[in-house]
Amino acid sequence: MSFLGSVAKKVGDKITDTIGDKIAAAIGGAVVVLLGLVGLWLYNRMNPEFTYAAEPSSGASHFVGLANVLKQIDKDSHVYCSGGWDQRIAHLALRRCYEFSFLPEVVYSTYACSADPAAITVSTSDQLVALRRFEARFQGCLVVSPGNSETSYVVSPGARSSERSVQFGTAPADKSYFCGCSADDEKDIATSIGAKIK
Repeated sequence: MSFLGSVAKKVGDKITDTIGDKIAAAIGGAVVVLLGLVGLWLYNRMNPEFTYAAEPSSGASHFVGLANVLKQIDKDSHVYCSGGWDQRIAHLALRRCYEFSFLPEVVYSTYACSADPAAITVSTSDQLVALRRFEARFQGCLVVSPGNSETSYVVSPGARSSERSVQFGTAPADKSYFCGCSADDEKDIATSIGAKIK
């Protein structure tokens, strides 16, 4: 091989190596970006953000009915938490699964009286965080305690909650909890929800 042929071969090899390295780097970068996008999609898809809002009543007795919020938190705690493949994939997306017990079950039906007419809104992908925020906002109305496993929690009435018998029309009387409410407030609330205190 001539001297010029040898030089041309070396130059050609160098160009091929340089292009090959750049192509390899570009492919590696594309793979990293693709994995990042897949991870982001997985995180947003399998660990969605939920919004919980408790609006106060517009009546004279400012109160917040917590039933809808508590039921929604409980329902959302089961999203991608069936114990199957969905939960395994959601676990990769950092989804936390909880088992909430409401004892007694009618703690769902808590009416919290408040001098602060502002609504409380919580946006989070973690239902325990949401529950803790409502526990803190309505201090003494709810108590969230650890259950018998690492992921189970018990929600029970707080020290400021009072159990009352409430009757809707001719239906049998049922229990509800009132928190931080005077006797007059309790009657106003019952009237506004179409019931009466028994």
